[in-house]
Amino acid sequence: MAGTRTGGEIVIVGLAESDGGMPVAELVRRSLRVRGHFAYTRAEFAEALALLAEGRLATDWLEIMPLDEGAAAFSRLADAPDEIAKILLRPGS
Repeated sequence: MAGTRTGGEIVIVGLAESDGGMPVAELVRRSLRVRGHFAYTRAEFAEALALLAEGRLATDWLEIMPLDEGAAAFSRLADAPDEIAKILLRPGS
């Protein structure tokens, strides 16, 4: 929420947890809109790729590891969920 401009929109995608808390006072004071969405559309994937290609998305919150280190990646995600948000597995070495 801190990275969302006043009057902006937050989209929550997927179901990381069955229940979650929302700071309702901040939503109201900053006129934020919250929308839930279970899956991405083809158009959203295309827009995300375009933003990545333009360098307009921060990617410092994710890590890329070789596919053959997938088991270790899943262990890290399970063991340190507060330290690692996402690991992308890259085919090949």
